[in-house]
Order: sequence, then C-alpha cells, then structure tokens
Amino acid sequence: MTWHPNFRIVDTADIAPLPEAAEIVARLDEVLSGELNAVLVTLPEGFATTKALVRTEETAMGNLIADATRVATGFDVALVNSGSIRGDKVYAAGHELTARDVLTELPFGNTTYVIEVSGQTLRDALENSVSQLEDKAGRFLQVSGVGFEYDPSAAAGTRVIAATVGDAPLDDASTYSIAINNYLYGGGDGYTMFENALLLVGPVGADTVSNQVIAYLQSGQVGTLGVECRIVALAQERASEPPTATFEAKVAGLTVSFTDGSTDPGGQITAWAWDFGDGATSTEQNPAHGYAAGGLYAATLSVTDNSGEATDATFQVEILATAGQISTVLSRIGHSLDDAEETRDGGAMYMDSSDLEFVNDDHVNGDQIIGMRFEALAVPQGAEITEARLTFEVDEPSGADTALTIRGEATGDAQRFAMDAGDISRRPLTEAAVDWLPEPWIQIGASKTTPDLSTVITEIVQRDDWAEGNAIVLIVTGQGLRTAAAFDGDPGGAPALSIDFVVPE
Repeated sequence: MTWHPNFRIVDTADIAPLPEAAEIVARLDEVLSGELNAVLVTLPEGFATTKALVRTEETAMGNLIADATRVATGFDVALVNSGSIRGDKVYAAGHELTARDVLTELPFGNTTYVIEVSGQTLRDALENSVSQLEDKAGRFLQVSGVGFEYDPSAAAGTRVIAATVGDAPLDDASTYSIAINNYLYGGGDGYTMFENALLLVGPVGADTVSNQVIAYLQSGQVGTLGVECRIVALAQERASEPPTATFEAKVAGLTVSFTDGSTDPGGQITAWAWDFGDGATSTEQNPAHGYAAGGLYAATLSVTDNSGEATDATFQVEILATAGQISTVLSRIGHSLDDAEETRDGGAMYMDSSDLEFVNDDHVNGDQIIGMRFEALAVPQGAEITEARLTFEVDEPSGADTALTIRGEATGDAQRFAMDAGDISRRPLTEAAVDWLPEPWIQIGASKTTPDLSTVITEIVQRDDWAEGNAIVLIVTGQGLRTAAAFDGDPGGAPALSIDFVVPE
C-alpha cells in the first residue's frame, strides 16, 4: 500500500485565538506537560546517546529500546536501527528520565512489525548492521534477544564471527520471529532482506516504539540500564593508544591564553598544532593569541605522540564584541533536526536526508520547502548587521534554471524541526526576503554562497525577544534545483551562516 499525504496548511499567524479555545488549549497543554515531564526512572549511572556512540557500539539507550520492543511483542528478537535514535545527548547519573526524554530520543513515530525469517536472513541483517561502521551509518543495530561478535577489520559482509539467539547459537536453517520498526520492514538502511519476509503481526496495535519504551519503564520490569556485551567487537592490536587532546582557553579582551591539557598514558606527546579559527596557527604548547574582533571562533588543537598517533579537540571560544568594531559569528548546522525538507503539496516532513534539494525533488512529490536552523549565535540584541551570508557545499551537479527566496522565521529563538506535518511552512516569516538566482552548480564539493541576507537577520535580531546566543531559522522556497550537502550526509559540509555585525556604542 502506498500512502500519499494530503494536508491543508492554514497560516494562523494573524488569527487571534478565541478566548474559550485558548483556555482549552492552555488546560490541555498543562495536562500534556504533566505527562511529558513525569519521571519514569532515575538513572543510577549516566550514559550517552551521541550519534558517534549509538552508531558504532551497543548502548544503554539502545538496549532499553530493543528490550521494550521485545517485551511489547513477546517474540524472540528485537532489532532497532541506531539511525532512529536522535537525542544526541549525555545523561548524568541521577538524571530523572521522562517521557519527554524518550520522545526526544525517538522523534519519528515508528511502529513495530513482527516477521518470521530464517537464521541466514537474521545473520545477513547482522552483517548489514556492521557493514558501514567507518561511516557511522544509521544501519548499526541495537539488539535484544540476540548477541553477536564481529571483526571490524574484516571486509564488509564477512565481519560477523559468532551469533546467538537466547542461549543457543544462531542456526542458519532455523526460523526466528523478530520485531522491527516500519523503516526496517520497508527495507530502509540496506535491510532489503526483510522486504519479502513472512509478516506475523503488524503494526503492533497503534503503539509507537516510543510508547512501548514509556510503558516498559512504567511497568517496573526494567533491570539494569547499561551495556551487557550483547555486541562485541574483536579487539584490534595496536602498538600504542593515541593521545587524548584537550585544552583550556582564558579570554581577556581580544587576547586568549590557551593551555594544553592533553594526555598520553602509553607514550609522550611530541607535537602541538593549533588552529585558532580565524586563519592563524601556532605550534607552541601553550600559546597566546590576539583576535582582531569579537565573535565565536572554533579553536582546534591537534597533538601527536612519539608513536605518530594523533588526535584533535575543538572548542568554541567566544570573544565579546567591542562597541563600534565589526565582529563575525559563524554557525554551521550541527544536529540532524536542524535541517529539514517539507513537501509543498501535503506538508510531509523529511528529517534525515543526506542532501537538501532546493527545491525540486522528484523522489518525494515535487517542490519542497527547506528549513535550516543555526544556534548559539553570539549576536547582541539590536546589533547592526553589516553582512550575512549562507554557504553551501555542492552535493550534486545541476544547471537547471533556479530562482529561490530566503526568509527567516519571525521569532527571537527558533526551535528545532519536528516530524509534525507542515512544521516548516506553518512558522511565521520575516517581512524581509532575499531573492537568489544561483549560478549552475557543477563541481561536487564546491562552496556556494548566497547574496547578502543582512535585511533578514536584522529583522530578527532587532526583535524584543531576541537575545545573544539564540537560534535563527532560515527558510528557502522557489523553483528549480540546486542540491547541497545536509548534516546527515556530511556534517562538515552542512550549511553554515556567517554574520558580520557592529555593536552600537
């Protein structure tokens, strides 16, 4: 069955709510907030759900989600693709985990299917799980009821060494009942081996995976929230461990004193390479650097030890702007929920695309609207914006005639995008708009820059609800096609916003 979303989007920005309706909404919001903020469990130990972690190894949150799905269905095995886990957070010991936390981790509303597969098919799925470890792909599985050991140095497709279901070895000739989400059932992330599997149950009631997790936590059945060696990577021999890079930065006016704090238990650090984020560099261990203007700079330290192993660390250094002086801030999209596509006909949201099509995408229902969110913008309220531009990295070549319009969301602190239909188009827009007729994009990886967007940014930072450090959403509409890298495809090539400004004296 194919479903083509068909929604009608109504702009309510200029419509005053009826007092009776506003009162009902307020009561519902109070009830909903109470449900979302209810404590499900207090964490005895901290754990993380960062993208780099959940897409490369077994995690406490992954185990929780997979266990909840297996308990909800009552079948042998549950598999969860790590790409569906999106919180990208670190939870400290003692954190009170709430329903809001669960929904933040699982924003897609996935449902559960139960299928019957052969042991060989299950083994193929485990191989697919570890086939793109180097890319930190979302296909990496979090599991329940099954365990496996793999060799990350082996060729993709031959990495799984051993696997068990329950307490018994995985038997290629046996059949197993496994619970998966609708994305995997549809063959997403390379799991095409599931497309023709025998469907036993699906979807499971009207429950989403997130509801299953909440119910599981509420049931009191949860044991230890942690890692249990369900997924084990064969240890790789190495001559020495790499160093760990870290540093401190103390700001005094425009001058910053950098202090190296890197360590190397198995060796000795022999070289330091600093990039201060403004084009200047140093090879001293503890340098001082004077910046020309205020702004937010990404300072990076790379350290190398006596075995030739190297690592780096990057921290944001904020230099407060000086009155009357031009300062620059740069913000690159840094989270999967900070860039999104919405189909113009229907309002369907796409949150995890590897690229951004401005604006025609024949794969989804024609033209679409693009939203991009840039956070931690150290621009004071009321600053004079002298120049602002977006920079993109070309993902696919295109020379089609293209006309785009860029506006901002008319709010002082824009929020991340959500899967709700029409989440981009329903946001209020700035009166200021900038038209752009981009030249042909021919070379993949090339950098492309918009015209000056200072009128749009000015309207936002002049708002009463704008504060230094808030976030801005820029929205692109139009016709034609230019394809840029998105955060989920290339974090280092994701769209970036630069703003030049002057603080009034």
